[in-house]
Parts: sequence; C-alpha cells; structure tokens
Amino acid sequence: TGPITLMITQIYILSLQLNIDFFALMAWTGLGVSIWSFLVSGLELSRHIALLTTFAHDVFAAFVSSIYVVDGITAVIGRFYLDGSPSRPLFALTISSALVIIAFALGSLRDPSSSRLFSRWARHLIADYALATA
Repeated sequence: TGPITLMITQIYILSLQLNIDFFALMAWTGLGVSIWSFLVSGLELSRHIALLTTFAHDVFAAFVSSIYVVDGITAVIGRFYLDGSPSRPLFALTISSALVIIAFALGSLRDPSSSRLFSRWARHLIADYALATA
C-alpha cells in the first residue's frame, strides 16, 4: 500500500544518505517494528483506539497525501534541470496538470448540484475511482 511504499522509499533514501546497506537497515527496521507490534499486542493497547478521534486518521492521511504531492512536484520540476530540451519537461508538466484537473473534475461528481449526467450511484462510483480513471 501507499504508506508502506513511502516507508521503504524513505528508508532507501536514508540508507543512501548514511551510507548504510539498505537491506541491513530494512532488517533492523523490521525488527524494531516487530518489537513494537509484540508490545502493542501483549499489552492489549489496541483496545484504546476507541479513545482516538478521527483527527489522528485525518492527520495521517494529510501526511501521506502531502508526501505524494511533494514527490510528484519535485519529479516534474527536476525534469527541467535534467533535460537539455524543454519539450520533455513541458510534456510531463502538461500530462501531470491534465491528470490533476481530470481527477478533480471526476471527484466533484459526488456533489449532486455539480451534474445530473449520470445516476447518483454512477456519479459516486466515478468519484470514488476518479484518480484511477484519470
């Protein structure tokens, strides 16, 4: 899933910055996560999850989304510095912008005042898969 991919990517970047073997760092990370998992399950800490509000979920979702947005923008901007010709970076910028516009347009179909083009359930289905459709 997305957060696992992000974690592996960040561990890889950290291993490059610290000049550490990536697989060794992944092994130690896995060992640390397994220790935390055993502690949480052994102490039955998951029963306290009901005390959390949706705020923690929203913060985590915003964090993951912001990482993807920053990585995407960084990749598009980086193309302008790597390529000698501006045609390939401009094409990447155009495709990325079109993807965002189409995804937002399809995602807005959930609002009943925005369109009567499809039935309600079809609009919700399209809005749910807006990014994949775009």
